[in-house]
Amino acid sequence: MDPTHDYASWSQLPAAAKQLLLLAAEHWDENALSESYIEQALEEYDGELEVLVSAFRYYFYRSRSERALTLADQVLERLQQDASLPRAWE
Repeated sequence: MDPTHDYASWSQLPAAAKQLLLLAAEHWDENALSESYIEQALEEYDGELEVLVSAFRYYFYRSRSERALTLADQVLERLQQDASLPRAWE
């Protein structure tokens, strides 16, 4: 990836969070390394919706269903809180 181009210019995340996610993408073929970047982003930016969604997508495409589902639940919880949605739709 071109380091002079901001591939995540649309993102509202801090530059350090974007960098961790970009590093995970750049090192996709190195499972342990890319996962360490994802986990670091989750740890340092706990609750950030973009980080949660990015981590969900990462684990989904890695076929790590259990971890992806855990993150999907966190995303739904965050959206429910942000939009003040009721827990029961009935």
